[in-house]
Amino acid sequence: MSEPLVNDLTALRTRPSRWVDLDALPPLRLKTGGVLPEAARRGLIADLKSEGTAGTAQHARAIRPLLQDADCAALIGALLSDWVEAEQPQADRRWMLFAIGILGNAKTIDLLGNRVFEESQAKQHRMAGYCVASLARSPHPDAPGWLARLSRTAPTPRLRSEAWTARQARPGGDPVMVRSRGFDHHGQRAFRLGARALLLRLQPDGSIAIFEGRKRLKSLPRARKRDDPAAVAAARARFSALKAAVSADLTDTIAGLVESMITGVTVTEWRALLAAPVPHFIVRGVIWEGLVESGDPIRFLVTDEGDALDAAGADLDLDGVTAVRPVHPLGLTDRETDSWRSLLIEAAASPAFPQLDRPTHRPPDPDRPFGSLLAGRPAVNRWQLARTMIARGYTVERGYRIDHAVKLIGPFRITIRHDPYSPFDRAHASLRLQQVMVSHGETPLPRVPGVLYSEIAADVGALLR
Repeated sequence: MSEPLVNDLTALRTRPSRWVDLDALPPLRLKTGGVLPEAARRGLIADLKSEGTAGTAQHARAIRPLLQDADCAALIGALLSDWVEAEQPQADRRWMLFAIGILGNAKTIDLLGNRVFEESQAKQHRMAGYCVASLARSPHPDAPGWLARLSRTAPTPRLRSEAWTARQARPGGDPVMVRSRGFDHHGQRAFRLGARALLLRLQPDGSIAIFEGRKRLKSLPRARKRDDPAAVAAARARFSALKAAVSADLTDTIAGLVESMITGVTVTEWRALLAAPVPHFIVRGVIWEGLVESGDPIRFLVTDEGDALDAAGADLDLDGVTAVRPVHPLGLTDRETDSWRSLLIEAAASPAFPQLDRPTHRPPDPDRPFGSLLAGRPAVNRWQLARTMIARGYTVERGYRIDHAVKLIGPFRITIRHDPYSPFDRAHASLRLQQVMVSHGETPLPRVPGVLYSEIAADVGALLR
């Protein structure tokens, strides 16, 4: 099955970049047995150079599923080391980013996702776009999760839009990425600082506590004289990176759960999410709706011990649950809301985002929901409009003429149009909202789901506060 592909790679006349140390590269084993010949491996590396925005490395992509995953990860690691040692030639930067998406494992896919922010911060916006495109083409199962994260948090509106578009073209993947970051199910992780053996513990607020034996430390201790200064510095850098990663995971978990609650997109890897140590304090304060293969959905709360309770506080069996999502309060009666609120108080669980107390709105005219929403609205100061829209998760494209704001949430694009203004005009004009448009992907929605209308109505109402 793989022989024609091997022959195609061997026959390629393109050469790898000069800085690639072919003799030091790891072998590539086939999943069916045997090792990819050296000439075919050289052809694979040469073919990666054809990957870009206009074309793809067809031969390399075709043989990738036939190769051992661990060997592909080792290969991209070796290529990255050679590239860094060669002082990162700019001419090879683009295809290296795409090669990470083709060959990478979970660790390197995370590096690729984080690189979107690093490249953008360095004003390398084109390279940041290549990172998004690489994730969009990557066969790795973690890539859709990164596209979901970037569609919510990428540093520029253009990058968010690119990630969102790629996400629509690649269905699947949960709205939340589950990461353990090395912590066990008790939320603990061993950590060494020179000769010191420390213990890190996740706290209910998501911070990281440091323990040496039974003593809790306020911060990482100082290095001892016999410690290697370079190793201590590296350990401190790892700790700082760990704190930043946990903070980003918690923020994204909340955003993903809010997205799931509003859009109805379910979390299929929910057992891993509920058992994961990093978002522990988040998932414990959520009222969940579990989908079952047959029958009505069930609603439950998860206790600190991991037990599922219904609104009356009785134990529930979740064996038949296939996926979950947070319940939106629009789907609850007042009595149900009161029951869940009482149970949360009894369990001393504090929700990480507004759920039961979320304001709800129903369209007075379902056939013209936004017409009745915008009718009679007073004009709003343009700076108040811009600040409120950004605070509510909308993005505004900078330019000489601004006439709309956009929010991307799950598969939906929400566009609020208003009177145009120029950010360079010093006049404090008052603007009126003109139109609200909602599309599912690129397709305009003839009717807007009730939950989505409720959220948009809350966004518009915030302008008048």
